[in-house]
Parts: sequence; C-alpha cells; structure tokens
Amino acid sequence: RLEEQRDHALDRKPNPDDVGQMWAEEQALIDDANRAEQASGALDEGSFEALESDAHFDHVLFDKQQWGMHAQVGSEDEEEYLGLPGLLEPDQVSALLRERQSRQVKKAPQGAQAPTPVAAHRALAAQRKELNKLVSTYARQKGLPHANVHMDLRRVCGGPDLAAATSEQVGERIDKIRLWLVGRR
Repeated sequence: RLEEQRDHALDRKPNPDDVGQMWAEEQALIDDANRAEQASGALDEGSFEALESDAHFDHVLFDKQQWGMHAQVGSEDEEEYLGLPGLLEPDQVSALLRERQSRQVKKAPQGAQAPTPVAAHRALAAQRKELNKLVSTYARQKGLPHANVHMDLRRVCGGPDLAAATSEQVGERIDKIRLWLVGRR
C-alpha cells in the first residue's frame, strides 16, 4: 500500500511485468547523467577577445591570521608566498609564514608602507559625513536650518542633492563651505 502511494506521488506507472527491474528508472537517470554531452554550436558563433587585467599579491590568510605584505607581481616575495609547500603541518606553515614575513619587513625600506586602498563608496560616504559636519557647524554659527545651508551650497556649486552627488561635487561643496566658515562667502 505504501509503495502504491509513493508511486502515485512520483507519477510512476505501475507495470506488473517489471517486478525484477525495480531500479531500471533510476539506472536510466544515472546513465543520462554519465553520458558525455556535446556542446552546442552556439559557442562557436561568437568571437573571443582577451581583455587586459592586472592583479597584485595582497596577503595570505592562514589560521585566522594575515601574512605577507604587498609584493610586486612576479617578484620573489610573491613567489615565496604563493609557492608554499602543501605537505607541512599547520604549526610548520605558521612558523614558515612568520619567518618569511619578518624577512620581508626587514628588506622593506623604512616608511615605505603600501597605501591601503579605500573603496569608492566608503570614500564618498566619508566625504558626505564630513560635509554634513561642516554644514552643521555653519548652521549653528549662523542660526540657520541645515536644509537651507544645503540648498545654498547646491545653488552656488550646482549638481544634484547630496545623496546623488558625485565625489567631485561633494568635494567642491566641502571646499565652498570651508570658505564660508572662515568668512569668505
């Protein structure tokens, strides 16, 4: 009775002659999955054009720790970190990474710290925050609502509202309100 309900739910058609071939349907699915498929001719229609790309070694992440410093592409430092042997124990890998990083720090000239890149959206958010602080300070000095100060900035500098402004537009507004704060309106 249970098998009949299962077969009904799976939309199987009962066949009393195939009692011996209980797994025939599953075997057919396995055979379909294992059969080699030929790619369609649609892949040959387009053309392939290689685009230029550039990447640099940033760091190795091992055992919740960051190892390595910025290295030039193809340099010996990059090769050392990327060519780590895979047959070492975890404590041996940690010791090796520690040793390589100390050598790299000793080789690096003093004060030659690689700049940490900032994502564009984070930089824009920081600029907006700075502008809002300056607007708040100016509004407090003059006794004006913040919205009026923002409108005056838009009128003088042009551009959309702050949420849609580009980094250059926000920077221009920051420069303008700094002039206003020192009395050069």
